[in-house]
Amino acid sequence: MFRWFRRRSEPQPPGELQRYKKAVEDHQSHPVVRRWFHQITPCKLAIPGSGVAEFMMIEFRDGRLGAMVWSDGDGNWGAGGWLPLSADDLLPIDVGYLQDAPASPTFAGVLDAVSARRREAPGA
Repeated sequence: MFRWFRRRSEPQPPGELQRYKKAVEDHQSHPVVRRWFHQITPCKLAIPGSGVAEFMMIEFRDGRLGAMVWSDGDGNWGAGGWLPLSADDLLPIDVGYLQDAPASPTFAGVLDAVSARRREAPGA
């Protein structure tokens, strides 16, 4: 029913994939999941002064736009804005994408933020 990975080349933190799968499955009737869920994907970001961070993100797509959702592991969810996909069909993000992003203590709340941010995005 859902496509969990685009490619799996990196080892995944224990439990993170399962937590993300459960969140998506538990909210599969939510309009954001029904309309825009694309995949759960591994992400690797350079953190200035700290090296590279590897974690999972939940990716949403609407045509040539994409947005990511993530969890901090402590029950808080963040939602980045909608951005155009790159020529190679990827969402070009850096650590700035995660900073000052809308957050919610629930997955349902962050899905509402994804919807609100889609209305603000180009081509809305």
